[in-house]
Amino acid sequence: MVQLLRFLQSIYKNFKRPIFIREFETVASDALGFTKEWMLSCQDHPACSSTRLSVGLPKRILDISASDGTVVLREIEGEKVPYATLSYRWGHGVPLRTTHSTIAQHYAGIPLASFPRTLKHAILFAKGLGFQYIWIDALCIIQDDSLDWQEQSAAMTAIYHGCLLNIAIADAPNCNSGIIQDMNGHSMRTWKNPSSWSNHRSSPLETRGWVFQETLVSVASIYITDGGLVWDCCSRVCRQNSEPSLATEGAQIHPNRSRTPKATWADQSQISHPGPTATKELRTLRVWYEWVASFSRRNLSNAKDKLPAMAGLASRLQAATSATYVAGLWKEDIHIGITWSAQRSESLKRLQNGAPSWSWASVEGTLDFLWCLSVYCAYPGKVSVVEGLDLHILRVSANEVHPGTFGTVTGGRIDAFATMQRGTIDGSTGRLNFNFDLTRSGLEYALDEPQTQRDAPRPCWLLRVASIIPTREGGREVSWKRDGPFIHFLIVEEAGVKQDEFRRIGGAFIDGSAIRRRNIGWKTDLFKDGQRKGITLV
Repeated sequence: MVQLLRFLQSIYKNFKRPIFIREFETVASDALGFTKEWMLSCQDHPACSSTRLSVGLPKRILDISASDGTVVLREIEGEKVPYATLSYRWGHGVPLRTTHSTIAQHYAGIPLASFPRTLKHAILFAKGLGFQYIWIDALCIIQDDSLDWQEQSAAMTAIYHGCLLNIAIADAPNCNSGIIQDMNGHSMRTWKNPSSWSNHRSSPLETRGWVFQETLVSVASIYITDGGLVWDCCSRVCRQNSEPSLATEGAQIHPNRSRTPKATWADQSQISHPGPTATKELRTLRVWYEWVASFSRRNLSNAKDKLPAMAGLASRLQAATSATYVAGLWKEDIHIGITWSAQRSESLKRLQNGAPSWSWASVEGTLDFLWCLSVYCAYPGKVSVVEGLDLHILRVSANEVHPGTFGTVTGGRIDAFATMQRGTIDGSTGRLNFNFDLTRSGLEYALDEPQTQRDAPRPCWLLRVASIIPTREGGREVSWKRDGPFIHFLIVEEAGVKQDEFRRIGGAFIDGSAIRRRNIGWKTDLFKDGQRKGITLV
């Protein structure tokens, strides 16, 4: 805390002083002025202060304080000093990285001139703000050491959560693009619609999978965009005005601060008591699905990074709830977790990355959890598992490559008793065919991957998972006669390895309104010809 106060005092002391950095000249002075004033204002926000994590420096950090421009990689883990982090796009690769062959040289010092332009400009910007340290993934993680990479990727949530400021280079497509041309306050384009929250959300940076947790958990981020600066903290979102003095008044461009991703993180970060069955903890787990849905819209260069890129967030929720994390899902909420689907009008691509078929991490594409979240964002729905009919889970497990890192897995399984109805998928249309009237039941379904043209029908099974009953404040159930539950199903096929071993190929549900309109009791067994047996989902 003392270090933080001294740092902020130095910002205030030098606030009116022009920033002269050789390469920047005076180009960055306006941008630095805005950012400093926003940083000072942020310290007075109760939500930001209560969310900010008091942690020491990461395992490795870049020291940028040398007057000659030399940047030194240091290991001074634990010292409580304010530091910045960087979010950016690598592009086709970063030419300057820390590896086993370069780490000794980086400990000795790296000339600033050898940095790619985007990284060099970010370092100068951080230095202009008064920072001595900045964390950059390519330099602070040993890139050719899989164990160090897994450990540090799992620690990234704490790293970004603990920083005083995250510098996000929004519109630079790669690490060589640079940002100086975007930082001149006199030549920046202004947004025609100043109330638009989504302008910087469509930037190249926001398509990068790893950036999701970086910008989500950092208490304060400054986005450097083609349209100007955007300040995003747990309390406000502001854009750059023509005069730095207006920054603290700000143009608040997202009045509904409580529904932005960063605000959901701030809310969950303040949960400290265990107990995953309590309403508050269940809401915490349900927020996970909102995050996964947002994360799924982004791209990863390596399919095996699906789980590592969310590992830090998973670690934080596990600590807050004591829930059991398995391959991207939560054992205590598994009936909800396995009911993900492709967003409407989109299709998914199955990945060969080791994740089990029932995990969202096994597919690429934009995901939806609306089947289970549409009425439960404020209050979690009650999962109703009908004995002898719905999925009765015995065991859930996955094999982590590096145990305890919440990262990459090599397979997983759900052992359960299930009620299943045999059917087929039409080879030309992808239509499901079962032994009961789908039209009358109101069943809606979606295959995970588009059906390819084939001559023979594709055998499949419809597996009933559970019913989700809407609830209101205080956990009060909504009468199913009025709103009805959602009955969820998986579409599976035989895995072809062991008997009674199946893999997921799609999902389905019947909503309460359809049941009510057709005067069908929601506990009605639609599986008159179905089988109840022990199975394994892989």
